[in-house]
Amino acid sequence: MLKKVICAGAAALLLAAGTVTARATENPGEILVWMRCGENMVTGGTLEIYRAGEPVPEGYLLGEEFGGGVIAGADIPSSAFALWMSERAGPGEVRSVDENGMVWFEDLEPGMYLIRQGETEPGYQPIEPYLACVSEELSRVDTYPEILPAEYIPRTAESPDPYLGALGISAALTGIIYTIEAGKQKKKS
Repeated sequence: MLKKVICAGAAALLLAAGTVTARATENPGEILVWMRCGENMVTGGTLEIYRAGEPVPEGYLLGEEFGGGVIAGADIPSSAFALWMSERAGPGEVRSVDENGMVWFEDLEPGMYLIRQGETEPGYQPIEPYLACVSEELSRVDTYPEILPAEYIPRTAESPDPYLGALGISAALTGIIYTIEAGKQKKKS
């Protein structure tokens, strides 16, 4: 009798273990996007997700809209590549940013996903498109895209720092005044 109870218990344990294993491999992936600008939650707008590639041993096999082919995992962080993909991707699944500044994309198959901004919260610039990968080993991915206020203008050659400009003008005026004064001194001698 004891032998039957132990065998039944072992069979139940193996069956339960098989069920847990099946759930772990069938567990859908998810991407959680945290929408923050500094310490502030961005609580409006929408994000769109698009499955761009499926996993293969060499990396990810791209969809036909991206020319097919395989991309290595090391190339995925490229923002230029994500922007290129965003220009070619069709419509994706749209989700609204919730009151906690989060967007949760659930029930995702393993693969490479393109995330891009749909509607933008007033007062903020849209995020740049980016890529995130879900795998059986990493089924939940948290992302933190850079969000900038609308009035933020990065410094470029076209928009130099005004203090440096004022310093340059001051230096030029000082040089001109010094040259004029030196010329006056030469005439007196």
